Amino acid sequence: TRARILSSFEFSVDDLDLLRDLAARDDVVGFHAMKVLESLDSGVAQDIALRVIDNADNESDINLSAAYKALVRSDYCDDPTNRSALIQHLAAVLDDPTTSMDLHDSALFALSEMRSMDAITALLKSKRADPGLVSGSVDENASVLLEELNATNDPATVDLIASAILLHPICEFDEPLRAAAGRITAQDAAKRAEAARKAIAQECVPLNPKWAED
Repeated sequence: TRARILSSFEFSVDDLDLLRDLAARDDVVGFHAMKVLESLDSGVAQDIALRVIDNADNESDINLSAAYKALVRSDYCDDPTNRSALIQHLAAVLDDPTTSMDLHDSALFALSEMRSMDAITALLKSKRADPGLVSGSVDENASVLLEELNATNDPATVDLIASAILLHPICEFDEPLRAAAGRITAQDAAKRAEAARKAIAQECVPLNPKWAED
């Protein structure tokens, strides 16, 4: 297929105009063209992605998915203002009952791939996020959550992280949960932390080296 050829062809910066045109297509060819642009010129890919998101109501799911990937995998989110705006957009997509399953998953994966506390917080607070996919996101963001747990005295944050570990028990969270529960006075959060520790005691997985080394 044309998409397969596009994904395997060796493009160069001389092909940027062609790739821009292809990326505007509303199909899988456009999706793959955007992926190629990410590697050739992330600035061009960012510009196209931002235009797609600005016109989100008139764009296809596949174009929006490509735009999310392009922004998350570039330096766009290094700017806190940019990251915050994108997180708000993705969280709204995730919680919109009219969002298709494909776009729902794309928004969830984009939030997870950001590997930041504000992004994983938005994902964990979502009422519509698929629990199975959220479990995978907890695995991907375990080091982010563990660092925050070790530093926080905020009961709401402890409660949120404990809820995440209840979904996906990770062995290394046992002692930090005990310590965090001892630093707070909110009984609900402390009880959630203890419940997460019990889940860990029953069965847990270690920190995934795939993400720990990233």
